[in-house]
Amino acid sequence: MNNNTPIIIADKIVKYYPLNPQLVKVRSESLRSYFSKIISPKSEDAFLALNGVNLKIYKGEIVGIIGNNGAGKSTLLRILTGISEPTSGQVEVRGDFGELFSLNAGFNMELSGRKNIFLYAAMKNIPKNIIENKITEIIKFSELGNFIDEPVKHYSSGMRGRLGFSLVFHTFPDIVFIDEALATGDIKFKNKCVEKILALIKEDKTFVIISHSIDLLKKICTRLIWMEKGIIKMDGKVEEVLKEYTSYNPN
Repeated sequence: MNNNTPIIIADKIVKYYPLNPQLVKVRSESLRSYFSKIISPKSEDAFLALNGVNLKIYKGEIVGIIGNNGAGKSTLLRILTGISEPTSGQVEVRGDFGELFSLNAGFNMELSGRKNIFLYAAMKNIPKNIIENKITEIIKFSELGNFIDEPVKHYSSGMRGRLGFSLVFHTFPDIVFIDEALATGDIKFKNKCVEKILALIKEDKTFVIISHSIDLLKKICTRLIWMEKGIIKMDGKVEEVLKEYTSYNPN
């Protein structure tokens, strides 16, 4: 696959969230039909989180996504990673991916950090012998030391974040999705993660990052998407999008 071929494609993605608690009881396959037939953006029964989003991301890009809270950023990432289903529209992601949506990173809190490494690898279908060869590197990057054999429930949020980033960075994903996880944690480790991202770019890895940090976006992104009220308001060069975004006054 060359860099002119998109590896992430979102085609006319629409996502409604029910506001009426009784709708949650509807079977999921019926829910999509229900929404598509009778719910409009002005319905009192649903919130329109994404409204016909079209998107193509190419191999080797570092794409930042900005926007106010409720703009649809996290909803879009969850749909791209298969965590959530769109109400309508199609998504295609070509390649293996890792995701960081919180500093809990989906860990089993009762297991040690070391056991969670092997659990994560199994979930990603990474052979045990390969992860065994990488585990020293994973632990070293995480800076957890002897805590790696302690239950994750005893970790601070920063420690869980270190383990989560180390796992994602060292388990060979083609694409990495990050939702604000870089916004927390100590500055030294955050800078270390940024340096790792920049190194992985040279290997043609692709990143999609949600962040409110303009400095971070300027430093690492090759492209920026601005979302507003469930649509892509602007998609382009980082400086150009930031200029419009920071000067935007909806009133």
